[in-house]
Amino acid sequence: MLSSYLEQLKDEQESVNKRIEELKKMIEEGARTGTSPTTVSIPFWGPMQYGIQTPEQEKTMLEQHAKALEDQIEAVKKRLEELRKED
Repeated sequence: MLSSYLEQLKDEQESVNKRIEELKKMIEEGARTGTSPTTVSIPFWGPMQYGIQTPEQEKTMLEQHAKALEDQIEAVKKRLEELRKED
């Protein structure tokens, strides 16, 4: 069960990291950033508190989400290691 949860977290982390890279590219290419907010779609992990974000705001949110996923993955790995030691 923990291993399937770990895989799910890794998949989600990969998607978040991919979106962060897309946003970085948009910002580098001069996408609208602070003057004209864009409407965002609802991400797979749930609706946002606010429906309108700039690419920079979305990037920040995704980086925070990626950090949270990394922390969850580390916690799952730690628990798996504890369980393996008990065997």
